[in-house]
Amino acid sequence: MTSDRRIRFADGKADYYFVKPDGKVDLYLNRGGDAVPGTGWLTVGQIASGLTTDHTKVRFVDFNADTHADYVLAGPGNSATVFAWNGGDKGNGWIDLGKVASGA
Repeated sequence: MTSDRRIRFADGKADYYFVKPDGKVDLYLNRGGDAVPGTGWLTVGQIASGLTTDHTKVRFVDFNADTHADYVLAGPGNSATVFAWNGGDKGNGWIDLGKVASGA
């Protein structure tokens, strides 16, 4: 059984991001969810090879307001590093925006 703590929803359409135990991330685009059988979810597959095996450190938010969810990695002391969506693993990868919060 999959732990729901590995599931993330992000962006205005509530796409489905699944963080695997090895840190890789799979994406399913919301085309109506389960309410639209057969066309509700579009499987994109792996979009990130992963930066950590600790799924609690991974979030997806649209940090740069381009309508695409960006990869946020929590670090020591609640710091945060952002990698902007640039097509993910299947496209032009991710753009390292660096540490955007030093933490507390």
